[in-house]
Amino acid sequence: MTISPRYRTIVAHYEACLERHGDTHLGVDWPNAEDAEVRHRVMLDVLRPSEAGATVSLLDFGCGASHLYEHLRREGRTDVAYAGLDLSPRFV
Repeated sequence: MTISPRYRTIVAHYEACLERHGDTHLGVDWPNAEDAEVRHRVMLDVLRPSEAGATVSLLDFGCGASHLYEHLRREGRTDVAYAGLDLSPRFV
C-alpha cells in the first residue's frame, strides 16, 4: 500500500508514540487512560440501538491499537461486529 505523503507524517508520529510507550493510551498519543475510556463510551453512543439479537457493523477507520475493540469486549457488547483499519502496519 502506498501512503500519501501528507499522511506519512501522521503515521510516523503515532508509530513513534507506539515505539516509546507500547500498547497503552500513551502509545496512541492519548494523555490519560480515564479520558480514553470516556472517548470510547461517547463514540459508541452514536450507534443506534439494534433489535434484539441483531448486530451493528462498525468499521473503526484509524483504529490504531484497536483499543475501542478492547473497550467493547470489556463492556460485554456482543451486538457490534467490529472491524479495524489503519494505515500503519505496526498498529495493524
